[in-house]
Amino acid sequence: MGCASSSTVGAGGVDVVTAGTLDHHSTSTPSTRSTPAEVIPAGAQFHREYVLTGKIGKGAFAQVYSVRRASSHVEDRTLAVKIMDLRRDRNAKPRSHLEEFDTKRKQTVQTEAAILERVANLKHCIQIYDFFVEGCFSYIVMERCDRTLLQVLEGGPVLNEQSVKPIFREMMEALAAIH
Repeated sequence: MGCASSSTVGAGGVDVVTAGTLDHHSTSTPSTRSTPAEVIPAGAQFHREYVLTGKIGKGAFAQVYSVRRASSHVEDRTLAVKIMDLRRDRNAKPRSHLEEFDTKRKQTVQTEAAILERVANLKHCIQIYDFFVEGCFSYIVMERCDRTLLQVLEGGPVLNEQSVKPIFREMMEALAAIH
């Protein structure tokens, strides 16, 4: 699973895989996990730990939301989650939970999370905090960027070589660190 160094299967078939400080949570089939105080359905781990607070954007394969930790009642403006639908045909009703997964899409998401984890501690690179695969969805919890590059460039007083130089220097430093 991704870049994980170890994998343990928890009660109810929930895989909890850890590598470094990032927790990867994967549930490949619907199941429940029973604890003395509660029954947590598969796919609920992300929603147990985080609360969606607003939609940031949408792409062809994923949606991005701002989130806060469920344990905190204060909105945390530093977190975002990328949610990807892992079903083969996102418009069709699945006949069984086994046939609805697109294994290539799931592997792509796991690879993305592994790459983000490897570069997370590098200067000028985004931080990743959690990764979940639950039911037909993946969740990558990461640092939230307040503005896009375009917004940064447009928000400056004057757009010239001197104003963009430090921005592009940081981008090149990040690229150099990654490679």
